Amino acid sequence: MHESGGRKAAPRLWLLQGKLAGDNAQVLALGHSLSATGFDAEPRTIGADLRQAAKRRPGRTPDITALAKSGLRAPWPDVIIACGSTPCIVAQWVKRLSGGRTVHVQLGRLAAKPERIPYVHPFSSRRLAPRRPVMVLPPRR
Repeated sequence: MHESGGRKAAPRLWLLQGKLAGDNAQVLALGHSLSATGFDAEPRTIGADLRQAAKRRPGRTPDITALAKSGLRAPWPDVIIACGSTPCIVAQWVKRLSGGRTVHVQLGRLAAKPERIPYVHPFSSRRLAPRRPVMVLPPRR
């Protein structure tokens, strides 16, 4: 959480929006639910430059220029939610730039080692091998 006028402000939550509408809808739905519990949720779009940078250098140093062009710059969020492989890479870059403070929640496809992501919700069509730790989110009723 970040400070605001001497009091604790709502935890900052970034909802990464990639190029796939279905993935984006999943992220927005989870973000909407969390904002109802006090999170300050902000959709953040991954621009074309950042998408290309993530594909060219997935395991390397984050591309600060491409991140900034997409509006992703400090102050970093407390939590970042991503869905899909490119947003996964971007979320890992943000986590690295925050000094590991940002919590990465991943829906669906991974593009990082599973042990680097504390909260993963695999879609039923994309099975993940059992690993530690996985927080399985219950379906909405």
